[in-house]
Amino acid sequence: MYTRTDVAWWLWVLCWMVLGGCDRPAARADRARGARSEVLAARPYRLRAADEHRPAPLLVALHGYGSSGEALARYFRLDELDGFIVVAPDGTRDVHGNRFWNATEACCNLFGATVDDVAYLTAVLDDVQATHNVDSRRIYVAGHSNGGFMANRLACELAPRIAAIVDVAGAGWYDPARCRPDGAVAVLHVHGDGDAIIRPAGGRVFDIAHMPPYPSVEATVGAWTAKNRCPAPPRTAAARFDFDADVPGEETRVDRWERCARGDVERWTVEGGSHTPAFTPSFARELGRFLRAHPKR
Repeated sequence: MYTRTDVAWWLWVLCWMVLGGCDRPAARADRARGARSEVLAARPYRLRAADEHRPAPLLVALHGYGSSGEALARYFRLDELDGFIVVAPDGTRDVHGNRFWNATEACCNLFGATVDDVAYLTAVLDDVQATHNVDSRRIYVAGHSNGGFMANRLACELAPRIAAIVDVAGAGWYDPARCRPDGAVAVLHVHGDGDAIIRPAGGRVFDIAHMPPYPSVEATVGAWTAKNRCPAPPRTAAARFDFDADVPGEETRVDRWERCARGDVERWTVEGGSHTPAFTPSFARELGRFLRAHPKR
């Protein structure tokens, strides 16, 4: 009778004879770590750790075209978001030296670079989860402008990992069929109705004629309410918020699609707001509230 050791030995021999060798899980893991380290050595990221005595939520913050992770963290006031591990990576620089994310065809790979930012941000997630105590049910992505486009793409392609996204002044795929999320993702879309850069009615980035169009706010949000099978119409919250210091009063209207089958959807309209609203402390507070209310189902 063969022992367990004999069987393992013959399986190893069979692997070499038929398949040219079988990897052990440890060897595969070592190679994966090596590949990840190589990617991240070329593109390191900034991280603010949380108290990790217990699993902490992770927020990946994606900057807009020409900006940086550090600037985006300041703009969103993420230092006021307590209890989160915050990662603020940088996009690659284009021929003019502007950092960008290769998100959708509309924004903002203006010069045809071949960078794969889905793969890069996947490596970032893998690395943070391997080195920090991350609550895997509470992984979030928030982005502004080009970063908002990228957040939408990650929700489409990394839905099994991402609990919710926050898209500020961005948009999704122009063709909603390009987005096929394999899992539930909650979505928050924030947009100033006076945005002249990523216009609420849709258009082309920087009005560049050869660039493909991006969809309207209505189309972007509508695509997510359809994918998440949300009942219509939304509920408009009685309370309004003062998110923009440049606009007097409580200028932001909140519309919520709740009881969705695959993740709730919210739209925050900054009435009179520009592409870059001057966010008040209440924005970070309500951003945290939305994220904490939407762990992975």
